[in-house]
Amino acid sequence: KGEKIMEIILNKNILKYYEQLKQVFENDIKYLPARVAFIIIKNKLLLNQLSEEIYDMKNQIIKKYGTLKDENEEIYNIPSELLQSAQKELDDLLEVEQNIHILKLKFSDIENLEFTFNQMEAIMFMIEEDNNEDQVE
Repeated sequence: KGEKIMEIILNKNILKYYEQLKQVFENDIKYLPARVAFIIIKNKLLLNQLSEEIYDMKNQIIKKYGTLKDENEEIYNIPSELLQSAQKELDDLLEVEQNIHILKLKFSDIENLEFTFNQMEAIMFMIEEDNNEDQVE
């Protein structure tokens, strides 16, 4: 079973993890065991939802400091005197910690599966080491 573990993750890492998962598993039809695929998909869906919330907040900050330049594309100009304040709020947003439930894979669940380097990097945050396995140092 995929154990749900509460983790504190920074918003910037939520965005990074989601983008990595989206890029490496978006068009990949490689067969994965149902349990592994389920855990990856569930975590990806969760991170997608959280990413959308972060991007919505980012847009609110931009609208707060900027003026609409192009209605068709919703492009905003932020006056130079407000740029530093806007950037500080955007940076602070990325440093916000969120408690989220990540479904975890055990290393033994995936050790015999083939992943590309990028795929392995994308799922590293959801892998927990088995207690009885040799530790990688």
